[in-house]
Formats: sequence, structure tokens, C-alpha cells
Amino acid sequence: TGRPDMSRPDPTRVLRRPLATATAGELRVLDAAAWVENGARAFRILTRTGVSAGMVGGVPEGTDLREVSGALLISGTVRHAGPVAVPLASGEIARIIPAPAEWELLAGRNCLLGMRLEESAGVVADWLRYHARHHGATGAVIVNRAPPDSPAGSAEDFAETLEEALNDCPGLVVVVVESAVPLGKPGLGPESHAYLAPDAPGKDRMTVPAADPWRAPLGEPLIYEAAKWRYLAKARAVLCLDVTDIL
Repeated sequence: TGRPDMSRPDPTRVLRRPLATATAGELRVLDAAAWVENGARAFRILTRTGVSAGMVGGVPEGTDLREVSGALLISGTVRHAGPVAVPLASGEIARIIPAPAEWELLAGRNCLLGMRLEESAGVVADWLRYHARHHGATGAVIVNRAPPDSPAGSAEDFAETLEEALNDCPGLVVVVVESAVPLGKPGLGPESHAYLAPDAPGKDRMTVPAADPWRAPLGEPLIYEAAKWRYLAKARAVLCLDVTDIL
């Protein structure tokens, strides 16, 4: 069936993975993935917002450029290993090193996909445990958006504490994706501030919160494509749900 054998589940594993962020000229890359397909090396390069197809020069035949919500998805195949060369309209050549896709980690699993800002490991563990027991979740990709100086602790502490908290819920595979750059909308304050609530009354009397790109509402829509092409392409099913929400 392609599903993992859960009759004798292994201990839950929590794995940390960084986004393959890079900057080459005007090409600001959020993530990039590569895998072998039909004897060639297929790739997806996913940019940050503010990158358009007009910034890319002539590309080889078979390479596809697609603008998605203000960002750019570049896909294609190459016959060689190493960096993928992307010609830019400026005349530069951007050389992007894709991370290897790890589809087998979550192949055949029922997966959750969620964003974590500064929720505690205990809160996230409760979220995972509930959906594992009541809905059959067996895997998850959690994008850790917390800033490096978060009072909630370091990314390493979060992952270690999360794995310890899931000792009573064996069999899960959890990939915690970490970013070296903020993923929020530039110019906006933290999404937890009342000013950013859609129906908050009295906004004309509020002080506009200072910009906080780490904690602002999500501003990099291709993070979902990154999760798919790095980890979820062979998952049995994927439920996109905030780590504070219960189905």
C-alpha cells in the first residue's frame, strides 16, 4: 500500500532541516530542492516575494518560470550534479545549490503541515498527539518561524523538547523546517497584535505596532511549495493547519 507499518511503531523522530535560502543578484531564493527523475536531475527553485520572471534572462529549453503570489517558481531538469545555473536579465549567472529532496521520510504517511511562531514545544506536542490519536496522523512538517533571539528558546531546544514530549506518542516522523531569514510581511507588526486582527474595533485609537518581520503575518507564500517538494511529495495525505488549531 505504500503506508508505513504502524503495528510496532518506532519512537517518534523530530528532525531539523534548514531552508536552502540564498541570494544571487536580484534572485532571492527561499528554498530549492532536487531529485532524480527519468535519469535526469529535476529541480524546483522557489524565490522570496518581490522576484518576477522579468528578472530572469534566457533559460534553457524545458525550464519553466511561473509567478505565484508575487514570487517565482523555477522548475526544470539538468544533466549534471552541483549548482543549477540561472541566467539573470542583468547578465549575471545565479548558481543555486538545491537541497536533496527527502520524500522517503514521510512517504505513505498522513501528515500535518503547520507554522510555529513562538508556541511552546508542549503546545505543539499536544497538537500532534491529538491528531495522531483521533485522526491517524503519522507525520508532520512544522515551519519554525521564531526569531533567533526568541524568548521561547532556541530552535535546537524546541526540537529536543518536542521529541521528549512525544515519548508517549510513538511512530511519528516530524520535520522541523528552520529559516535563516524572516518569513513575515515586511513593514507589518506581529500578527498577535490586536491592530492586525481583521475585525478589531478602535484601530483609529491604537498605536500602530512597529514592524517585526519575524512575527508578522506570513509573507512568503512559496513556503508551502517548499514543504511539498522537499518532504511531502510522497505523503499519503496532507492537512494544512495552524499548530494552535484542533480539527
